[in-house]
Amino acid sequence: MPDTDLLRASRDGDQFHYHWAARQAVKLLLPGADLTAIAVEGVSQDDTAGRDGEDVIDIAEYYGATGLREANRVVYRQLKHSTARATEEWTVSGLGGTVSGFAEKYRRIKLESPGLERKAIFEFLSNRPVRDSVLRAIRVLAVGGELGDYAHEVKFLKQYAGFSDDADGEAGFFNQMQVNPTAPGLLRLEGLFRLDLAGFLPGAPDVQPLLLKEMIARRATSLETKHVVDRSTVLTALEVPPERLLPAPNLIDLPGRVIVTPQTRAIVDDIVRLAPRPVIVHAAGGVGKSVLTTQIERNLPAGSIPRGTAGSCCLRAVAWAVDGGCLAGVEGPVSVSVAEMPPLRWIVHKTGG
Repeated sequence: MPDTDLLRASRDGDQFHYHWAARQAVKLLLPGADLTAIAVEGVSQDDTAGRDGEDVIDIAEYYGATGLREANRVVYRQLKHSTARATEEWTVSGLGGTVSGFAEKYRRIKLESPGLERKAIFEFLSNRPVRDSVLRAIRVLAVGGELGDYAHEVKFLKQYAGFSDDADGEAGFFNQMQVNPTAPGLLRLEGLFRLDLAGFLPGAPDVQPLLLKEMIARRATSLETKHVVDRSTVLTALEVPPERLLPAPNLIDLPGRVIVTPQTRAIVDDIVRLAPRPVIVHAAGGVGKSVLTTQIERNLPAGSIPRGTAGSCCLRAVAWAVDGGCLAGVEGPVSVSVAEMPPLRWIVHKTGG
């Protein structure tokens, strides 16, 4: 391979790190998200005092709190991307440095705060497959069993981990270690990242993916003194206030008393009769589309539950998706995320005005 191609492959690895961390950071925007903070190229300041093994940690995810002691769960993850060898299996030797670093971190946690090591997950993630014998050897070391055809891999994994005669510590560590060979390649990851982020932002995608990725990239360098990302950090990078995120609060004002007219009943009957075909309600502003939609909801089958999101003040849409009598109402920009909606049996879509 030419030197320039090797350089590009190395740059691909950097971009993979940034895009993966940025995509994880998008999860901080989820309503009620358990994910609280992400440390880029290392761990949180509220982790262990000793830094053993942290050189192999590309990102650390903290769930429930921003520190190791208060968090419900912590995932220490090393990311490995390959452009030229994407289909070549990882062998046991390829995981040597990762296992050694993770084991050092495990022992450090156990030394400083016995018991906390049980809520730490150590994950090796790659877009390359991992040889099956390596995965089975890790399982044997975690839960025991016959070495069988995996004696070679078990031998070297034990050497890399370095627990010597501490059989319980060794088993505990490998029980907390995960190997994930299902990561997408850089090109697909970039698309997934943009798609995930678009589901939170009204309107067509703009520069927000670039802003978020650049924020992550800066935290991987000395340009930023703080390398921990939380929800407020993401919102600041996106230049978006919380109220502009989807899904937003329901802004459909339901009247206290509705007089059902024969025309309303006829419209409801037509909508149900046309299922599963979508129905578009379109008219100029002021005709009464919003009033119609509030009346329709009250005349749908019992058990219907309205919910919604809000966004643009100039172009709004109201959509209901009914699945087995469960109503999901969405009010907001036309570009609402269909990922938030249940399987559709029929839709009422109101546009304009």
